[in-house]
Amino acid sequence: MKCLELELTMDNKQLSEILFHVSAQTLELFTMLFLVPEDEAPVCGACSMKSASVDFTGDFSGTLFISVEDAVLTEIASNMLGLPDEPPTAVQKSDSLKEIANVICGNFLPAVAGSLPVFHIGAPAITQEPASGVLSARLFTDKGTVTVSAAIHAQAAAR
Repeated sequence: MKCLELELTMDNKQLSEILFHVSAQTLELFTMLFLVPEDEAPVCGACSMKSASVDFTGDFSGTLFISVEDAVLTEIASNMLGLPDEPPTAVQKSDSLKEIANVICGNFLPAVAGSLPVFHIGAPAITQEPASGVLSARLFTDKGTVTVSAAIHAQAAAR
């Protein structure tokens, strides 16, 4: 199976690089946030963080996590919902974070496994836990930091 072969031949560093590129492209295209070098991102020692996760199953299963600083989330929600003159509500921010987690996951899986395997992506949820997984990508914007990670829980048995 193509998916199982890819998982066996890619190491965590390669998978994390794919996660970084997919996350960066999704943020730029979907939320109109653009990356900056780490030293140009604002430093926020005590910023409030919001996190979401989405589970997936298929040829392998796992969870994708995303954590963002509140200033980044405000920008994501404002841009996604077209709210230039009014701040997004807490519900709009939560919904936007869940949707971006869903889109990143939906773009990450075929980037790793190809277009043939079928995956089921569960409903994204707001979590209390920050992004945590074996695969990790930190992205810096002019509003703050975004952390995306993924954990692969199980691999389907070969058919």
